[in-house]
Amino acid sequence: MKKLKLSKYQIAFIAVVIIFLLLKIPAIWEPEWYIDEGIYSSIGNFIHHGALLYKDTWDNKPPSIYFLFFFSRIIWGFHIIPLKILIVVLSILSFILFYRLLRKWFVGYTGFFYILASLLFVRINNIEGTIVNAELFFTFFTLASLYLLQRFDEEKSKAKFFFAGLSMGIGISFKMTASFDAAALIFVLGIFGYESYLQTKEKSQLLKYLSSILMFILGCFLPLFLYAIYFYLNHGLDDFIQGTFLSNSGYVSTYNNSILGVSTVYLNSIFAIISSILIIWLYLKRKVPFLQDKQSFFIMMWLIFALYGVFLSGRPYTHYLIQLEVPASIVIAYIIYKLRTKGLIAVIIIYALLNAYFIRNVTTGTVIEALRDNAVLYIHSYQYAFGVISEKSYLNNFYLGENNLTANAPREVANYTNALSASGADKIYLWGNLSWVDSFTTMTPICKYINNFDVQNIPKKQTEIIHCLDKNYPKVIVDENSIYSFPDLNTYEQSHYNLANTLLNGTVRIYVRK
Repeated sequence: MKKLKLSKYQIAFIAVVIIFLLLKIPAIWEPEWYIDEGIYSSIGNFIHHGALLYKDTWDNKPPSIYFLFFFSRIIWGFHIIPLKILIVVLSILSFILFYRLLRKWFVGYTGFFYILASLLFVRINNIEGTIVNAELFFTFFTLASLYLLQRFDEEKSKAKFFFAGLSMGIGISFKMTASFDAAALIFVLGIFGYESYLQTKEKSQLLKYLSSILMFILGCFLPLFLYAIYFYLNHGLDDFIQGTFLSNSGYVSTYNNSILGVSTVYLNSIFAIISSILIIWLYLKRKVPFLQDKQSFFIMMWLIFALYGVFLSGRPYTHYLIQLEVPASIVIAYIIYKLRTKGLIAVIIIYALLNAYFIRNVTTGTVIEALRDNAVLYIHSYQYAFGVISEKSYLNNFYLGENNLTANAPREVANYTNALSASGADKIYLWGNLSWVDSFTTMTPICKYINNFDVQNIPKKQTEIIHCLDKNYPKVIVDENSIYSFPDLNTYEQSHYNLANTLLNGTVRIYVRK
């Protein structure tokens, strides 16, 4: 029998995967606490009760993340564990694709272990890599798209470009910022086609690239096109367009920040344009070691486009940075590959500082305290798994919402409201950030706006909610104290409902109809 012999790179890869699993597995049994997850689950629950996405229930992202929660609910109920397992599986597949891509691009695998390790740390809790966020899904499909193309050869079959575009399109159907990854690839293929034309003076070379770009674009559009047909057949096409496309731009422009009075959208755009022009010029001149071939040029352009997508809104949500994990990791690989030991030392120092900032940014206290808190969280996770501590004690490690409630809060509210319902046909309306209540309750949720953030300072939407209450007259209203005022709701509650109880130290009021 032939003895199995592993190379040092395969051993490094296996070691990274094992470390990743030890750090990632505790996330599988993390409680349902994160607000975004609660919104996705709640909308999945609405769809399960017959609501049409965007028309009868609302959020401003592409549809795939909501339908993922909907199908998960059909198969497993409201539990999020299957989706956490899916993320672990996709993460390992991402490692495999990345490993194989590095084998194609790098001679000697300089810095190989470090690069895989950089992906590992992106996918654990220092930048919210344990949450079921759209970024963790679309980055896998982006990487799969890149793997299909690998060396950007225009002689590849058109089917490969189509399927690469299809994979990218699936990623876009999870979050629109993935379209910047697609735009980077389209832009670079256009540059390659123009460069080939300049070298050969043959239009056929340019046409080959253009036809490849067209096939890639068709693949990109197909998932959203199929969704559009679905919503058209269900008389919700306008709502789909509003929710998937128009509201995203509104969401960005409304809450955009500024630096010294200048919008971050403009600053981000200026940076992207100047950087792109500079990199194109350096690539065409072939005078910079980092820009000698098509792979390095694409990676640098991809990083710029991805940076634009990450910072487009100007909001400091750390899970946005997940979009950078692949292009940034490959850029790091190039630096190490070109500069050898000096590059490795420089990158390790920079990476350590960035990770310290990320950990500090999503926790409280000093960096040392943040590292300690992360270690304690892992210890508590394994203690809970082996029955050393109770579920309630474990859930108290997780906080949610503007009132800093623990992960016990949605269950406590749902248990109370369920006791008020003699029938699953009873209806409930939830105002606040405890979106997980809609998933835990046995009642039927009503009113399309899940998050109070979506209706703040918008009288039209607030009026729509009051009309919804008039039409459905839910048995229970759960009203959480919120920084977003809703005076008409308070008046409606006083006129049509009795205050049954206050929970969670007075932060949540339970109203029952008269």
